[in-house]
Amino acid sequence: MTRPGQYISVLAAGFAALLATSAANAMSLLNSDTSEVALTVTVDGIRTEVVVAPNTTVQVCDKGCFIALPGGEMAVFKGTENVSVQGGKFTILEN
Repeated sequence: MTRPGQYISVLAAGFAALLATSAANAMSLLNSDTSEVALTVTVDGIRTEVVVAPNTTVQVCDKGCFIALPGGEMAVFKGTENVSVQGGKFTILEN
């Protein structure tokens, strides 16, 4: 016989594993500048503004996306890259 809380524990563990997998496969973006940078990230036609503090890495998208910088540079990413932003330019980093 199962207890009511047993299903919740299994669901919570499954959800935590899903989040960990998504973050592990998501694109990492490092702001290498000394000031924050505002990015426009577009995934499946939905635009989101993301502000990244200096010397901070964020997980941006886990599938294909477009990212635009304030200066107009735009790039298309698969969602698996490690990328740095500095001086208004994107640089793909080695894994």
